[in-house]
Amino acid sequence: MTSVAVRAAPQSIASRSVPSKLHSAAGSGTVPVNLTLFSTVADLAPGSHTAAEGPGEGAALLEATRGMVRRFVLLSDAQLTVIAAWIVHTHALLAAETTPYLAITSAEKQSGKTRLLEMLEILVHKPWLTGRATPAVLVRKIDAHKPTLLLDESDAAFNGEQEYAETLRGVLNTGHRRGGRASLCIGQGANISFKDFETFCPKAIAGIGQLPDTVADRSIPIRLKRKAPSETVERFRRRDVSDQANDIRQRISAWASGRVKSLSVARPELPDTLSDRQQDSIEPLLAIADEAGGDWSHRLRGAIVEILGGEASEDQSIRVRLLADNFLWGSRQSRMREMISKSARLRAIVSLPPNVFAHTSIRSAILVLQKEAAGKTYMASSKSVADLRAIAEDYAAWRRGQRFSLGFEVDLGSSRWDVSYHEPVDFGLGGVTFPYKVVPLGEVAQIDAGKRSDAARIAINRTGSKVIWLEDAPDDPIVKNNIFVAPQGNVNPLYVHFYLSSSLGKRALAKRITGATIPHISPKDLAGLPVVVPELRQQGKIVEQALKIRQITATLEALAFEGQQSLSDRFFNLEAVSDKFLKFSENTEKAFYQRLPFPIAVVYRKIANAANNTQRYSLLIELFEVVIRFIVLVNLADYLNSRKAAETLVQQVPDIRKLSAPSLGHWVVWFRSLSHIKTAAQSQPFLREIKEFKLHDYQRMLDEFVNIRNESLRGHGATLSEGEYELKFQEHSPKLNKLIGDLGFLANYRLVKTGSMDKDGDFYKISVQNLMGDNPHFESDHVVLRTPLETNKVLYLNAEAESLVLDPYIILEVCPECRRPEVLLFDKFSEQKITYLGYESGHKPSFPNVDRLPLVIREAAARRH
Repeated sequence: MTSVAVRAAPQSIASRSVPSKLHSAAGSGTVPVNLTLFSTVADLAPGSHTAAEGPGEGAALLEATRGMVRRFVLLSDAQLTVIAAWIVHTHALLAAETTPYLAITSAEKQSGKTRLLEMLEILVHKPWLTGRATPAVLVRKIDAHKPTLLLDESDAAFNGEQEYAETLRGVLNTGHRRGGRASLCIGQGANISFKDFETFCPKAIAGIGQLPDTVADRSIPIRLKRKAPSETVERFRRRDVSDQANDIRQRISAWASGRVKSLSVARPELPDTLSDRQQDSIEPLLAIADEAGGDWSHRLRGAIVEILGGEASEDQSIRVRLLADNFLWGSRQSRMREMISKSARLRAIVSLPPNVFAHTSIRSAILVLQKEAAGKTYMASSKSVADLRAIAEDYAAWRRGQRFSLGFEVDLGSSRWDVSYHEPVDFGLGGVTFPYKVVPLGEVAQIDAGKRSDAARIAINRTGSKVIWLEDAPDDPIVKNNIFVAPQGNVNPLYVHFYLSSSLGKRALAKRITGATIPHISPKDLAGLPVVVPELRQQGKIVEQALKIRQITATLEALAFEGQQSLSDRFFNLEAVSDKFLKFSENTEKAFYQRLPFPIAVVYRKIANAANNTQRYSLLIELFEVVIRFIVLVNLADYLNSRKAAETLVQQVPDIRKLSAPSLGHWVVWFRSLSHIKTAAQSQPFLREIKEFKLHDYQRMLDEFVNIRNESLRGHGATLSEGEYELKFQEHSPKLNKLIGDLGFLANYRLVKTGSMDKDGDFYKISVQNLMGDNPHFESDHVVLRTPLETNKVLYLNAEAESLVLDPYIILEVCPECRRPEVLLFDKFSEQKITYLGYESGHKPSFPNVDRLPLVIREAAARRH
């Protein structure tokens, strides 16, 4: 590594060299900083290959296999070519000495990994699709049956139970070459012995992130990404494709079994740009391509070099630079940051401690850049140069998709790159996710001792034990006994007060108090006190929340005092005051709507946060609509599960044809009709309680709200005053609250979206996203059932573990407009698309129809005129 004299930090990304020896943070000696810790450079170049000639049955089979996979999974041409050859290889394993693994990975969920495994399951030889098996079963089944192992959720396996993870790692490390074995104990008691089990078989491993290095070294990487809204594939239904897949699989098996001898003696030309292990792994695939004929010999070699060479070129494209700290945040460098962001990805930014350059106080940072790549950025802050090796190892773990602890990851724009600005954890703040910076108090406020300026808003006594908001002080504090703080224009004064009054601020103050006999804090020490400063808008949010909590706390204290007085003075007349306390509790407990499905709960939250009565009244109508629509859609999903039920529904509810473009009036009509639809005696609706629901109590209210919505659409009432809207809200909200209260049975059901599913003995462990309450992050959970559930679907679960698939009427998808997951309710449909409504964002995204609705409903809608 090149060495240069370090007198000033480089200012440009085009630095020609980096310092090899940086001054230790401890101030003595020199510590070498090896920047290659953060990069891996490989020297691979593309090669040329000669295509075999002569198309035949093998080429046609490979083409058919490739086309089958392409219909249902979004893959590149190179990936499709390699996967097709690998599928044939599973049927010709007898001819191979080695087998390459398929490492199917992605950076995030819902990128098609499980779908690709499902496609492989219907095409490969002896498929074994699993997400989890005990170590004993894993080894014994491979030894006995020589299956094609299709392992899902490998990230969970390698980061989970240590015994299983190590057994799996051992199987994968030895199972790529014929003769590979794993040893296990057998027998019981005094008869314990050991046995070698063969581990050689084809394997495809899917998971988020990177595989362990020893496994990845034996694999062909198939990296997937979540498809964009403009990218489409066919919906996969096993029953619709099983016949065609069986035909292709049988033809492949017949073709491969007749060519075992020729494949076993084949010595295909190997790309000399690959490593020895890569050449050994891909040799059986190239033998199949050469045997197949046509242009497959050329195509497969090009695809392999593109994929495996791409892995090398990815590392080769990484560049590491050392830059001055002001490059990360300075306004003069903003155009340079923007230019780099457009052409490269910042894989990592690691800030270095001050005095890292000998005899200077220049701050600097390490940047790791990769050309033309997208994704998040790893950030870390080193306390000394000696930390860099540990941080580099932590960064490597992050790159492999494994657990990391010293840094954090962010979606980085071009505005600021300094680590302290984005760091989500500081002084023990574990849950902070918004960007902030840590600055001395003297940079954001004027500090005065012995005098009080007109701009002063906060006083801190000389002992540092009390923080006073001057406007709330009953008496003017004695000037000589206090230090006065006047926050400047770039911070919210109340935010500074609340920060200094918090346990975080008090701990920072305590560290600056000196004097054993008379503890005190000096203005200079106070000016250096670190302050966590978010953006000004975030400061305002924190202050608003703090003021609300303080107001509620004061109200609760007053109410508690009144309650104690009532218990003491009005013991025999408590009924007169009890309603007040019950009502207060009901109106303030957020749990009131956390038990409701997300689309309903989120509108409740919006009403609570509405800025004025006009918004509250408008949201009240929206709440009515979402409640009615949600009940109708659940019933529709229930009744439309079969064609016979759908035909009954069309006969008993003729207006169902309006589903193609319904109004609120139509939703209300369906709400009435579906509550009383006649079904067979043995047929119970999923929402059983809807049969006992006293709908006639709400006939007038339903009509009222439909009229209110129609008036609002026509613009009537647009000129009403705030007071008039408040009266309307007060008039109608109790009616709607009573309706929702009577629909409280919804709390007995759980709205979820299913994910992966593992078999565990007699039970299925199914990962789910919880879609209840108003939390838009949809926390992950799992359910354990005796029967499997459909995966990747929005379902309604009841207390008896019964489920109702709500797709396509209620879905959880990424909104194309706001680019975040949202629970969407069916709005209308056409032959080409279904339009949904998101009550959190108000957006109306559309997704391809692809015959997702029952035919009888589409036929009824076509006859609506």
